[in-house]
Amino acid sequence: MCVVIDINALHLVFTNKPTEYSSIKEWITVGKGRLVFGGTTYNNELKKANKYLIFFNQLKIARRTVEADINKVDNLEKKLKEIKSERNFDDPHIIAILIVSNCKLLCTKDKKSLKYIKDKNLYPLDYELPIVYSSENKIDLSSKEYLSCHK
Repeated sequence: MCVVIDINALHLVFTNKPTEYSSIKEWITVGKGRLVFGGTTYNNELKKANKYLIFFNQLKIARRTVEADINKVDNLEKKLKEIKSERNFDDPHIIAILIVSNCKLLCTKDKKSLKYIKDKNLYPLDYELPIVYSSENKIDLSSKEYLSCHK
């Protein structure tokens, strides 16, 4: 079971203070969850969020992460940008990570990206759209056994 955490939500997930995203952190650190990441864009964004790199690296060491193939993510991100060239479509790398890893859960606080995250035309025909975990849509992670992913 895995989740892609949009960089904009890292501070809410990885903080030591309780937030509406605390269950994601617990699910990854002590539950069955794994954090999925990958691609040049995401990795560059992660480097800028250096406050969370130590915790992120601890998750990697503890085998609580899944890295999507960087070349596949980058190539798919490029194709998605060609399909949807709108200025507000600034997270094609997130969709690429979801597709490449077959991850079905996204944690984000970016409301404007939801239009694109839920756009079936950006996904393969056989891909089930991801569930979005947000402050408005908190889901019971323990009941979502189908939230698996593949490297």
